[in-house]
Amino acid sequence: MSPADFFTQGYEALRAPYVPMKWMERMFVEIIDGNPPPLVDLPTGTGKTELVIIWLLALAWYGRDQTKHKPVPRRLVWVVNRRVLVQQVFLIAKDLRARSISNESAKLKTVQNDLRKISGETDEFFRVVELRGQIVQDRDWAIRPTMPQLIIGTVDQIGSRLLFQGYGLGKWGRPQQAGLLGVDSWVAVDEAHLVPAFVLTLRQLRERCSLATGDLPSPFNTVFSRLPFWLTELSATPGLPHPSAEKPFSLTDEEKSDGAIADRILAFNSRRAQIKLLDQANKSDKSKEILPQALIEAAVNYEGMRVAVFVREVAIADKIAAGLKKKGVAQSRICKITGRIRGYERDRLAKQDAFKVFLSERSGPAEGAPAESFFLVGTAAAEVGLDADADIILCDFASLPTLLQRLGRLDRRGTLSRRWADGNGEPPTMRIFIFASQMEIKSGRQETLQSLANALKTDVEPYSAELMAGTHWLAVSEAKGDAEAETSKGEEAKEETSSKNEVDILINAATWSVLDPKDSTCAPPKNWLEGDFSRIAAGPVVSPPVTDAVLDYWSATTEDRSLHLSPHPFLYGLYENEEGTPLVGLAFRLEVEALRKVATSDDEDLDKPDAATEVLEIFERFPPLRAELHFIRLSAAKEWLESPEAEQQPLIFRHHDQWQAKQIGELGGELGRLLGPNATVILPASVVMGKPCKKLLEDCAEAALCDVLDGVSESARYRREIEPATGYTGGAGAFLWDFSAKDGEVPESAAARCDQGKWKPSLTKGLEIGGSKRVFRYFRPMKEEGAEDQYLDDYNGKCGHLSRAEAESARIAEAVAPGDVFLRTLLSAAARQHDEGKRHLKWQRAFGRHGYQPEIAKLVPGLERPAPLHGFRHEWESLRLLADKDVTTPFDIPQAAHSLWRELFFHLVGVHHGHLRPSIVESGLTPGIESDKQNPLRLEVAERFVRLQGLLGRWRLAYLEALLKTADAEASRVTPEEEDDEA
Repeated sequence: MSPADFFTQGYEALRAPYVPMKWMERMFVEIIDGNPPPLVDLPTGTGKTELVIIWLLALAWYGRDQTKHKPVPRRLVWVVNRRVLVQQVFLIAKDLRARSISNESAKLKTVQNDLRKISGETDEFFRVVELRGQIVQDRDWAIRPTMPQLIIGTVDQIGSRLLFQGYGLGKWGRPQQAGLLGVDSWVAVDEAHLVPAFVLTLRQLRERCSLATGDLPSPFNTVFSRLPFWLTELSATPGLPHPSAEKPFSLTDEEKSDGAIADRILAFNSRRAQIKLLDQANKSDKSKEILPQALIEAAVNYEGMRVAVFVREVAIADKIAAGLKKKGVAQSRICKITGRIRGYERDRLAKQDAFKVFLSERSGPAEGAPAESFFLVGTAAAEVGLDADADIILCDFASLPTLLQRLGRLDRRGTLSRRWADGNGEPPTMRIFIFASQMEIKSGRQETLQSLANALKTDVEPYSAELMAGTHWLAVSEAKGDAEAETSKGEEAKEETSSKNEVDILINAATWSVLDPKDSTCAPPKNWLEGDFSRIAAGPVVSPPVTDAVLDYWSATTEDRSLHLSPHPFLYGLYENEEGTPLVGLAFRLEVEALRKVATSDDEDLDKPDAATEVLEIFERFPPLRAELHFIRLSAAKEWLESPEAEQQPLIFRHHDQWQAKQIGELGGELGRLLGPNATVILPASVVMGKPCKKLLEDCAEAALCDVLDGVSESARYRREIEPATGYTGGAGAFLWDFSAKDGEVPESAAARCDQGKWKPSLTKGLEIGGSKRVFRYFRPMKEEGAEDQYLDDYNGKCGHLSRAEAESARIAEAVAPGDVFLRTLLSAAARQHDEGKRHLKWQRAFGRHGYQPEIAKLVPGLERPAPLHGFRHEWESLRLLADKDVTTPFDIPQAAHSLWRELFFHLVGVHHGHLRPSIVESGLTPGIESDKQNPLRLEVAERFVRLQGLLGRWRLAYLEALLKTADAEASRVTPEEEDDEA
């Protein structure tokens, strides 16, 4: 079968009833030839997210004959801007999930079988993973290195992981996920122009992740040549200098005539932006009344249309939504999206009818459309990356890149443009409402625009592609009125292109395309700040360089992370702006209310844990879910926490990977210095109800509830039930609290609400909330029935953990490097020895072994947590034991590779839990062994790490570690969250 036929048949199986566009087949051929496009520059609405399908089919083609076909990465990492609410790629992913389960066509089975050859597994052939920060995270993907995976994540989540600083991850996860994202992965950055600093960082990482494999020692020069790292930027409005000398992947003339996208191309050339001048009020505060009223009056005049209203300020958006209701618009026809929203609100937003209307295929008032209009009112949260299709856009004046983003939401499918081209109706239009003083243009408008364009062009060479091809900028005066301004039609309207070239120059100059490609620094051109439009245009990008010193520090993941060296500037730039502002996760929980009660000398029970101890235990075992977090500006969090209103409030925060409970007043401003990007702060639930918290949440969407844990997600990692505690009088008149259902038991009151077949009681705590005793019960998903003890060695005819790990490591090695003896023997030997340290009596006792049992490998079923180990690390004991043995190198590998094999063998055994990169603290050393006998080993571990990382590279070494960790986790049949023996 030819590649073209393979692609067409596979596409139809995966995307029916859709047929592939012409450009897709061309991209498919380039990918299977090993030439992924560095930049995809396709017009809005032409389906660039179909790259997901193209990649999956290219990977299946590679799996069909891996010996002859060029490699394609197993993981497509799709990066979206963190403000994105709904992205087309999620819809494609959802459809792929459904088809992979239900579709039984012969064509799809062919694709499935080819993908199974890639993974080496017989059941699953493809997975979709979402790593957006505000939903429940799926970490199981990290122990599926051979599985084809579409990983969808935000800049924060993907960027921090690539830099070995994965937000929310510990010592096990940080190098594990860095290795998997930096090897055998294709990172595609959607809407790349929105995150230029992140793109510049990725370009620097690409040079390190994809170093020439020919310089690697054998056999890794061959192994890693089949595990490439690719980077592609996707943008309809690219703003940085091109990532390479290659031309961007864009539509050819023939492809533009493709019937599947002809209307969308027409829309790209037909959209119009009209400027509506408003009278400037004498007092500045009056402008905040004039603008929303003008937008409301304009919006209600449209019938049977989808009207999007975009503004910069939340307060103005609120006034517009309220004003529409006063005009008689039903609440069900208004969708308001302002500020950052939690995953909790995100899930509910998608169910609103008014929101769904903007995602549908319908467009315009004609051809049977409903007579009622629907309204989308929003700020930047709604205008960026939203796959909404509006018939008319009304907005305030903003920076030119922002206006371009808004314009991308207009007639995305080209229905209105087609009608206009056929002489039926008006062209799709975005009307910009602006005060005359903002433009500083009193007369001679076109001449002034041209003059500004020429001024800004001085010392500036526009590097980006044409940003708004064919858009007509019409200055509409107040005197002419709306009706006259919007009645231009026919050939007269089509000929209004006299200023097109000048405007293109202006747009290019007033966007991110001001970098000097000859210089790595970012400096504005000479006349940038002199231009009248410089204050409303996005400034130049200033991103810190990715140095070897920084990467070496971060890749040593056993070190405590420094707040003074955060990944955030590398993801969003050094200049704080609306998108790049560091964020803090904020949750409101009822449990924290218990910290308000302070015991006195009269009622203090010395035998009972205090409230802080009880609450901290809850959060250590059941940390806040991402879906319940508000994400607020770091500066706003610090300002509020240091205010008098916050002084009397208790809180819980994470510091050095430990939860701490404090009264804010006790910290004396110290908390502000302890918080960094992506920190998490938990406040009492009642705080959100008071006025002092209003300013703290001004950037967040409105929330009906403050503590939303019990409703965040049906797929959450745990559940909580809260009940009143029953009381009774005991001896000597003492009033006792009845906790009749202990840990592991389901109380009758909770049984009706908790599906006992899915959830297992895990923890019960009694806390006093507002003077009332409450019982908090926490449930984890029920594990498979018949869980048995897992032993280190084979027992009673069943394979032990070490045997299973050895077999699993061999399977993984064969999948990623078929026939490679070096990798197979390396992983198998390390897997066989990695847990020998667990035979130590201290570890066996802590994990529940009874004297009559064989030595166990995992926590005995029924025990929630092991006994305290006081820092003892079993992997260190494994390494110490091996140091006294003569480790035999496999005879069937070349003599020249023996030294490298031994180095990697010892390294993999030591770091399989992530605690020896590059060293281990004193408390982790084996009890009873003199430190002077172990310190040389500690130094050797660190030196070995440095040597191997310098030889193989940071990501490739972490990838090899990830393969062994995967074999260990698979042999244990647990998820990474449980794969930790610290107590």
